[in-house]
Amino acid sequence: MAALPSSSSDENEFFQGCEEGECRMVKRCLKAKFDVNMKSSDGHTGLHYACYHRYTDIVKVLLQNGVKIDIQSKHGWSALMHACAKGHGNVVKILLEHNADVNITNKDGGTALIGACLNGNCSIVKRLLQHHAQIDIRDKDGATALMHACSNGYGNVVKILLQHNADVNVIDKNGETALIEACLNGNHDIVNDLLQHHAQIDIRDKDGATALMYACCNGYRNVVKILLENNAEVNTIDNDGCTALIDACVNGHPNIVNDLLQSDAQINIRDKYDQTGLMHACFEGHGNVLKILLQYNADINTADKSGFTALMSACATGCYSIVKDLLQTDAQVDIKDKHGRTALMHACFKGHGNIVNILLRHNADINATDKNGFTALMTASLNGYPSIVKDLLQQHADTDIKDKDYEISALSMACLEGHENVVKILLEHNADVNISDKIGITALMTACYKGYDSIVSDLLRHHAQIDAKNKYKSGALLFACFHGHENVVKFLLEHKADVNITSDNGVTALMIACRKGYNNIADDLLQHRAQIDIKDKDECTALILACFEGHENIVKNLLTHNADVNIGNNSGFNALMIASLMGHANIVTDLLQHRARIDIKTKGNKTALFLASKNGHDKVVTVLLEHNVDVNITDKNGDTALLVACFFGHGKIVNNLLQHDAQIDAKDKDDVTALMAACCNGHENIVKVLLEHKPDINTTNKNGGTALMLASFNGYSVIVNILLQHRALVDIKDKYGQTALMLACHQGHADIVKMLLFNARVNIQSLNGYTALMEASSRGHIDIVCLLLQHKAAVNIRGHTDETALSLAKSQGHHEIVQLLREHGAGEGSYSCSRIDEASSRGNDFTILGSSTTQTAQATGGAIDGTNRRLFMSAAERSSAHASVDEDTSAKLGSFMRGTCAVLDAVRKDISDLGTRLNASMGDLGTQLDALMRRIEEKQDAFMRDVSSQLDAFRKEMKDQGAQPDALMRRVEQSLISNPRTIQMNAPATFNFKKAKYIAMGNINTHSQSDDGSAHGEDDDESTESTESTESTEEKTAEQESDDDD
Repeated sequence: MAALPSSSSDENEFFQGCEEGECRMVKRCLKAKFDVNMKSSDGHTGLHYACYHRYTDIVKVLLQNGVKIDIQSKHGWSALMHACAKGHGNVVKILLEHNADVNITNKDGGTALIGACLNGNCSIVKRLLQHHAQIDIRDKDGATALMHACSNGYGNVVKILLQHNADVNVIDKNGETALIEACLNGNHDIVNDLLQHHAQIDIRDKDGATALMYACCNGYRNVVKILLENNAEVNTIDNDGCTALIDACVNGHPNIVNDLLQSDAQINIRDKYDQTGLMHACFEGHGNVLKILLQYNADINTADKSGFTALMSACATGCYSIVKDLLQTDAQVDIKDKHGRTALMHACFKGHGNIVNILLRHNADINATDKNGFTALMTASLNGYPSIVKDLLQQHADTDIKDKDYEISALSMACLEGHENVVKILLEHNADVNISDKIGITALMTACYKGYDSIVSDLLRHHAQIDAKNKYKSGALLFACFHGHENVVKFLLEHKADVNITSDNGVTALMIACRKGYNNIADDLLQHRAQIDIKDKDECTALILACFEGHENIVKNLLTHNADVNIGNNSGFNALMIASLMGHANIVTDLLQHRARIDIKTKGNKTALFLASKNGHDKVVTVLLEHNVDVNITDKNGDTALLVACFFGHGKIVNNLLQHDAQIDAKDKDDVTALMAACCNGHENIVKVLLEHKPDINTTNKNGGTALMLASFNGYSVIVNILLQHRALVDIKDKYGQTALMLACHQGHADIVKMLLFNARVNIQSLNGYTALMEASSRGHIDIVCLLLQHKAAVNIRGHTDETALSLAKSQGHHEIVQLLREHGAGEGSYSCSRIDEASSRGNDFTILGSSTTQTAQATGGAIDGTNRRLFMSAAERSSAHASVDEDTSAKLGSFMRGTCAVLDAVRKDISDLGTRLNASMGDLGTQLDALMRRIEEKQDAFMRDVSSQLDAFRKEMKDQGAQPDALMRRVEQSLISNPRTIQMNAPATFNFKKAKYIAMGNINTHSQSDDGSAHGEDDDESTESTESTESTEEKTAEQESDDDD
């Protein structure tokens, strides 16, 4: 038993007793003062459970104990609803005798009466009506009890409801009435009863469909006859433009079609797609319907919005008998649809050979073309129907017609799709084997491109020109090589194809095979004397291309055939350089063993060693060094292999180069050394290795920068520490007068500043008069300012435009630094004698303007007189003077800051120039080679893709036309054939029975009903059946009356 939702074990006992029919347990709980109205988690009471399971004795006990009879669950269900829905007549009788509310509705709008009608329980329906159940209450879908009874085919229930004056013309939310429901299910007795009670016969639902349309759609002829006898409107049109006649034609009901036509149905009415009933019948293959329509002179040559005729529909769907009937009735055979296609083309596309033959016997135009220039022969060839192709050719179909867009022939289409049998037939009927398309591609090229070796063989036997070229100068051999079709290549070579044919880019078959790694093809080409050292337009050879991709076996093969190992391309790169660049060590070894010149330079003076070192290929570097490469060769920028290896951080290569006597202090054109390059990018391990070989640690570049400066500027504290341990000079100035300390202060590297301060002179000024303290103050690095002040940095030194650390910090809004500087004696503006005297009287050092008396005198010289003069100014005059000084200082400060930024930008540029230059030095060789191959492949592949796309589009159009939009399919797909209306009937969630959770009365039936509508297995009012036992399963089948005449 499923767990009950209540949290109390006592409550579980009460609900368990009600659900399992344990009357004693229920009485015991009630005696223990259980709340008789307690609810489960989904709002059901004990009474609900007892009513659902038909435990009449428990129902009576609960009622005797004052249970509220009309309590509703969360879904709005009452005890009466459960009893009615389950068909428990005795329980219903008891509840009604206790004045249960008969008209309560649940959340779905359902009532007890609707529940009883859903199950066809006549006695319960009568009892509810006797207790004043409102007969026309609607559920949330707008449906009444009568509609539900009609939908489920319960004729006796319908009679009872009609006797109680149920409204027969109520319309639900879908626009449906009880009559429409009855017609949907084909119950002619119910239809007859409804009409006798004045049901409106021509009401339309939301789709515009009438009761007659639904009856016609589902083939209920008896219902149709009743409706026609009652003057149903036969030519009503629904929202899709369909009539009852079209409905009957679509679904293939010939007798109904005949009845409608005898009742003056308009035979040539069109739906919204301009399709008539005849067209639908032909498309669906309903030959009997077609015969009747033809007897009534239906128009057979009318076309729909797509230009499709009935004959085209029949040809597309393969209905031979219908095609035959239409042709015997003088259907026009060569009408074209909106794409210019005829019935013959549609038959060819679908492969209906018997239909093709009958069309040809009726003189169909065999060479008609559609808007794209396609013929029936092309269509059959494209789709691979050899028998149809043969039939068309026997009727003199033109083999050499080309389509409009790409000028492709039927032969090329067959080759493109690999239809060997079709190709044979076309060739036997003298199709032009050398005909070419818009860009000169022949059938042979197409077959080679796709790799169809048997088709290639057939074409060559029929004298296909083996060395023909397209507009890009590519031939069949190149096409075969592009895609690695070995067998095709062998076949072409055996038939004396020109092995050295070149494309407009100068590419040969051998180059393609080498680039793509087709070893067997390359071998075949070489055995057929392919010229090995031909260059393409970029002067690349097959060997260079193979080296670039790393195809070792091909390289060996080329070297065995004496390929020139030292040829270079138009950038000066030879095979060795390419292999070194890409890191193919084994290939490098092979090349050197075949006397590749190891120190040849590119146009940029780069060697194989340089390329390998830059890209980190340590194995290649080892091989080159073992072959005595010149380790100190420089490129046009003065860079050596060691320098670039240091810059990019390739430590293993650096070590290897140094062991082979690389000059450690060699400089490039900007006087950058290997050590500087390593420091610049923070390669600690490389710096350590270099220092072990005792480089000049204090050498400078063209801007006067040292390795220490570069490391300090970039914040590499570990490297700075290493350099200081190796006695790097701290106070060297660059050409701007800046020291390592200034650069570190500017960048905010406090840890580096701390290290440098052990030996650095803290008050050195740059060319613009800046000190380290000024740099830190202007940038807001308060931690560095503190360090500098601790090391007695002078706070009032002025720059060349009269700035101080204080003025710089103040202008940038660094208020904490301003306060800190003031606490350490920083002053503002010019300084008076009284202030100097005051400082002296306090015993302070004379350091207001500098670190010594001399500096103070130099810094203040000439300003003392002005200061004395200002001592005698009024307050207003002093304020004005100060404002003037502040404005002048601000302008000078702005100018100075701009100059400082320019200096630092220059330092940054010096540091980054090396990396930029090295990264750009390769000339993008890999991109260059890839671009070359892409140009070659894209020209060929783009065209072939365009052709394939065109053919795919043609197929899709043909397929879409073969499955035209059918205005009635939606209605058919919506399960109009005997799909009874259902309503959501939520039972207590804890019911535990073998069937699935109770959902809808229309899906889980518990009673059976006879043809006359009487229900079997209903509870007899006087039944004394015990209800303490488990409920027995009662099967019920709904009345279903279908009189489909077919």
